[in-house]
Amino acid sequence: IYTYVYEESCIRLTRENALGVIQCLERVCALLGCQEVPRIYLIHDYNRTIEICGVSRPIILVSSYYLKLLKWEGERMLTGILGGQIAAICVGHHRGLLLRWAMDMVLQQVSLPKAAVTALRWLLNDWQRCRIYTCDRAFFVLTRDYPLALRSIFLMRLPKEILDGFRLGTQNDLYKDQVRRFLSADGLDHLINMYNAATTDQSWLPLRYEELEKFYQKTRQIEVGKTNGRLRLSGGKDSSA
Repeated sequence: IYTYVYEESCIRLTRENALGVIQCLERVCALLGCQEVPRIYLIHDYNRTIEICGVSRPIILVSSYYLKLLKWEGERMLTGILGGQIAAICVGHHRGLLLRWAMDMVLQQVSLPKAAVTALRWLLNDWQRCRIYTCDRAFFVLTRDYPLALRSIFLMRLPKEILDGFRLGTQNDLYKDQVRRFLSADGLDHLINMYNAATTDQSWLPLRYEELEKFYQKTRQIEVGKTNGRLRLSGGKDSSA
């Protein structure tokens, strides 16, 4: 029922009205091995960005403002964002929206203890965060652009001129200090951060930054190891030796 609402009330993007978006979606599906290109619908909600939902046939929902912003940022940004959603679909994260919708429906009909409701919301919030982590990693894998992947986290969170000033992913990255303060918090500050991370997305920016940085560093280590292995097999020498 919940997918039917979107399909009947939102504009579907096709080759006729959004050729560039559909071509980009088809490319990332081919790269990630997604056999069926999901349908994509335009929603008119400023506060939303991009989501996936569905069960047997998942769909993508993207806000008109966010799509316009992605086009302004360039084709690589659009590729990374769409690729992240396809990666999340490939591992089944699209079913999370169904769980959220079902829980809201149940809570409207059944009275549960507050502790039980809180626990359920924590579980669904954690699912949502896992989906976001999957999208962030896939963005980097597809674009191989670490600064751009970090930038994607902050889209619609900060004005462009402020976002440019952070110099994300460079040696002079100004957001790193904030991440360190968040992660090194102790006592009451730590408890507040963890509670916010479990119940809302307010603390997700530093957590997503940290997760993507770890993934980037691990990927670099693997690539360096592969390069050194090839050099040993070929009888060459590592230039850093």
